[in-house]
Amino acid sequence: MKNRTSVLHDATSGAIQLSPILVGIVPFAIITGATLVHQGLTQAQAIIMSLLVFEGVTTLVAVGLMHADLPVGIILITGALICLRYNMYSAAFAPHIRHAPLWQRIVGSYWLSDQAYATSAARYKQAEPVNKIAFYSGAACILYIGWQGGIVFGALLGSSIPHDIPLNFAIPLTFMALLIPFLDTIPHRFAAIGAGLFSLAGNALPYGLAITLGTIFGVMVGFFIQRRWYPELGEDAGKVTPPEVLCSPRDKAAGKCPVTGEES
Repeated sequence: MKNRTSVLHDATSGAIQLSPILVGIVPFAIITGATLVHQGLTQAQAIIMSLLVFEGVTTLVAVGLMHADLPVGIILITGALICLRYNMYSAAFAPHIRHAPLWQRIVGSYWLSDQAYATSAARYKQAEPVNKIAFYSGAACILYIGWQGGIVFGALLGSSIPHDIPLNFAIPLTFMALLIPFLDTIPHRFAAIGAGLFSLAGNALPYGLAITLGTIFGVMVGFFIQRRWYPELGEDAGKVTPPEVLCSPRDKAAGKCPVTGEES
């Protein structure tokens, strides 16, 4: 009973921590549902497709390509390219949930999203123990409910939603809110800058490749910065708060760096 209560508590905590993000997700879902109907799908088809493909951008792109009468193979390849980032999310999650039952990992892979990943990854970095699969499931579940609810609402309303309502304003704000808490080290900040600049420069690339390639480029930039200037600090590379981080190896050897509590 105690274990079940703990699991419920952690799942609820995950749902609560993600819920503010729904302010940006629900409008995007409404836009997606309405767009699917505008592209020629029936309301039932739009809802079923959202249930089968739990990824907003991929859904919109796939329906657009279908509307253009492109081959099924092109549509599938394009969707796979857009979703490449989920391979990185899965690899990052694997050490945290590898002990979970297989069925839980299968369900978790279906629920995986940018928002659920970012919320859970931030929680996993904290020292306080948590049932990781329960926390992730709570976060992913509340996002899933909000997304599918928005899809149904948008599909049912369809063309009755005025095009001049700027529902999509909240999407970039949502991703900024997810990103900023992770920029606590110098390599992370350079990685974000590199990824953003590459994505902007490659905006004309087809099939959403700019985001995927920009992510890979950002990882490479962050990795280079860490290996080049912070090789001895491991996962804490580039922390801005400790003053000793700003010391070069030469200054440390000369005894010019501040002495930490552990060294005194």
